[in-house]
Amino acid sequence: MAVAASAVLAVGCSAAVEGTAQAVLNPPGVMMSDDGGGIVAGARDAAVRIEIYAEPQCAHCATLQFKFGDELKGHLASGRLAVTYRPLTFLDLGSRGYSAAVVDALFLAVDPATLADQFQTFVAELWANQRLAYSRYTGEDFARMATAAGLSKTVSEAISFGRATVDPDEVTDVNAELLLTIEGSVHTPVVYNLSDDSVIDISDDDWLNDLMRQA
Repeated sequence: MAVAASAVLAVGCSAAVEGTAQAVLNPPGVMMSDDGGGIVAGARDAAVRIEIYAEPQCAHCATLQFKFGDELKGHLASGRLAVTYRPLTFLDLGSRGYSAAVVDALFLAVDPATLADQFQTFVAELWANQRLAYSRYTGEDFARMATAAGLSKTVSEAISFGRATVDPDEVTDVNAELLLTIEGSVHTPVVYNLSDDSVIDISDDDWLNDLMRQA
């Protein structure tokens, strides 16, 4: 399974477009990025800061979460890691498909009560359950995952009702433009190191541990 997972990560989804966790006194939360296209989980001054570009229907993005989700959660809880999630919706058939619904849910989770590690759990659950894209999904499906991740009742209820806080098309435009600058194409998953402005080779199973050791 590990070999297969490594192979699928080396491919990725694309579109043609122009350490051990330690308890901390004040656990980091989440906030919107300044450009409105991302969600920052963790402290802005964390020792390691990365961006993860992902599409909710991208199987390779689900593999990334399956392999590294728990490690990301632990490092977020420690306060040493900050992850900016930058979702895109290029696999939607139309402007308001499944991926757009997931983007709504992600941004609705941005709340003063949401902790960074809880948000990471929610992200991992969303990508682990992307088969919902082929069913008659509702906001309640996403709300159950939010509740299981430990998000507040207020957040879960907002997700259940699907009260959009952002325009998923605009979010995609912002993040696609950034990806074009970084990679010259739009594909997912991409993990970007904000500390040295480099794209991380996620085919290496030790990429996250290496980052944390070097910080």
